[in-house]
Amino acid sequence: MRIVPKIASVAMALTAAGIGSIPVSASAESRVTGCSTTMNIARINVHEPVQFYNGAPDDGRGTAIQNTGILASPVGRSGGVEPGQTGNFHVDGHRNTAGGPLHDLVDMQRGDLVKVRVKCAGRSDTTYTYSVNRRPRYINFFTEAGRAKQLAPRPFHVGQPAENEYLTISTCATQEDAARGEHRRDRYGNPPGRFVVIATLARTTRHPIG
Repeated sequence: MRIVPKIASVAMALTAAGIGSIPVSASAESRVTGCSTTMNIARINVHEPVQFYNGAPDDGRGTAIQNTGILASPVGRSGGVEPGQTGNFHVDGHRNTAGGPLHDLVDMQRGDLVKVRVKCAGRSDTTYTYSVNRRPRYINFFTEAGRAKQLAPRPFHVGQPAENEYLTISTCATQEDAARGEHRRDRYGNPPGRFVVIATLARTTRHPIG
């Protein structure tokens, strides 16, 4: 397993980048504060840590986390919700760089399962299993409309309230953009294109302590 060394490397990499620690909300309702979270996707052989932070998808903090080779999940006013909560739980990761943890996201199929396990000291682990709704969709994250679709409480249904517990997984469409002659980058080095997978919570499993 490479989970432990990768988690340990995040704090050092962020400190070196001058960003420091990335706190999440310490509210009583938080399910992830002080815990470790991993995402497992059998279809594309993903078993990666998820680091939560207060911010927006692919902002400076999120990109810095992704640059360490793990997955980043923004929470708070500009981000999404935590695993298992009603709304849009959002996870981003690199496709071509930093080990490319989401390199094969474009191969996801309807009905594929995504398992998110939250481990907290002193209490039982919880696994949230999401079922993918359809094959990945392309959006332009540089446009307001594209960002709105990805960030909506009910993904791709802008202006509608969340009806369920959703998961949005996003990675860059770098090579597809390049094939169209699109070579722009934002200030963090990210291209405009994103491939986005949407899933809905299918079940929640609580594991016995010990």
